[in-house]
Amino acid sequence: MTLQFEQNRIYYIERDSYWNSTYMGVIKDQNGFEFYKYNLPSSNSTVLVSRDRIMKIENDFYFIIFLNGQYHYAN
Repeated sequence: MTLQFEQNRIYYIERDSYWNSTYMGVIKDQNGFEFYKYNLPSSNSTVLVSRDRIMKIENDFYFIIFLNGQYHYAN
């Protein structure tokens, strides 16, 4: 999944589509990691995107994206 984040839209590149969104600021989780928070008004859901590459898989680090209760990773 390749996403591009802008102030009022999140683009889903592979499907050539987008979600209207509202940027809600930065939040911290219980471990101190910072996430950008977006609200998707059409589905009343929240998207969290890690500010840094914090997920390590083998020898590479990735960004974490929480969407609809599931997490995804991106480079």
